[in-house]
Amino acid sequence: MNQQRSPHPVRWLRDHAARIILTICSAFHLLMAAVLAFMPEDLVVTEGWLPVFTLMGRHPWAVVYLIAGVSAAALVAKATLPRMICTWGTVVPTGFAWTGTFAIGVIQGRGSAIGLVVWPTLLSVFVVAGMWLATHEALRPPDEG
Repeated sequence: MNQQRSPHPVRWLRDHAARIILTICSAFHLLMAAVLAFMPEDLVVTEGWLPVFTLMGRHPWAVVYLIAGVSAAALVAKATLPRMICTWGTVVPTGFAWTGTFAIGVIQGRGSAIGLVVWPTLLSVFVVAGMWLATHEALRPPDEG
């Protein structure tokens, strides 16, 4: 019998880490788009989140998050330069905008300190996955033999 051995779990995780993280990135952005677009206003625009919505309304943010989520999903499916540009051209500025407005809000005493932890953490993980992808082409599908 000629059975193929399963790859070592650590090797499998290393080989698929970027795909997993970008799938999470896509899901996060698509869920944020849905929440921003469809949840009642009073559940979305709260005192802690108000600084973000002074920059732009919740529906324009929903569109930005939708673009980021769809482009990240497309990037998971196939890594191309235009898809990378579209994904990181929406994910990174959005992350910086939300982090910056949270920081301003906290300084003014009306923002979300939790947002200052969550957004930079997510953005850092997503950017590391993007750099891994750009340097190692981790999303290239395996050769079909």
